[in-house]
Amino acid sequence: MSYRLQGNSRAFFSLFSAALFVALFLFAADGMAFSQTKDISLVKPSDNWGSDLGSALYARKSSRAFSEKKIGTDELTKIFWAAAGINRENGKRTSPVPRGFNFIKMYYLSREGNYRYEASASALVHVSDEMIIEKVSPQPWIASTSAIIVYVAELNEYKHDTPKDDKLKMAYVTSGCMAQNVYLAVASMKMGACIVFGFTPDVLKTALSLKEDEVPLFIQPFGFLEKF
Repeated sequence: MSYRLQGNSRAFFSLFSAALFVALFLFAADGMAFSQTKDISLVKPSDNWGSDLGSALYARKSSRAFSEKKIGTDELTKIFWAAAGINRENGKRTSPVPRGFNFIKMYYLSREGNYRYEASASALVHVSDEMIIEKVSPQPWIASTSAIIVYVAELNEYKHDTPKDDKLKMAYVTSGCMAQNVYLAVASMKMGACIVFGFTPDVLKTALSLKEDEVPLFIQPFGFLEKF
């Protein structure tokens, strides 16, 4: 009787140890996977932005000098949602798009890495670690910035029989609406931004792994201001 109990105890201890080892292994693996992800999760911003539309319009301007204050997830959430976030249950966006084709992509360049905005996932998806801010434009002041939005037209996603030149015209109009939303969003948070057409396309195409039909349109550095 005592021998049988002792044998059962050994068997139970062995099974318990094996189960504990598997659980710890899975937990560690899951934790490693979580810690290794470089995506930035965003959430839908609240209705309170600290500024009304009229105040944001009065404050809207192009700024080329930014402070070193770190841009947080809250600011990134508001900026990218304002530009092209989903604001209705049918999946439509905060800015207009022709024929419902969401063919303008937004990329976020930072000193920690480069990301692509995914509205449906409410996230900035990591693309690469290469720090290209200092190489993205020949204009000297841009090298000292810490955050840049890149607007890219994915022409094949405009699925209508339209000449390429006409697609590009619509791309500039569409991205212009998005960029103006960014201007208003940053102004409401006492930040600044500036649209820049002088940039180096080849640097962007390589670092962001752009396809042949993906055309960089312009960039928009942004950040907190030394004095608002």
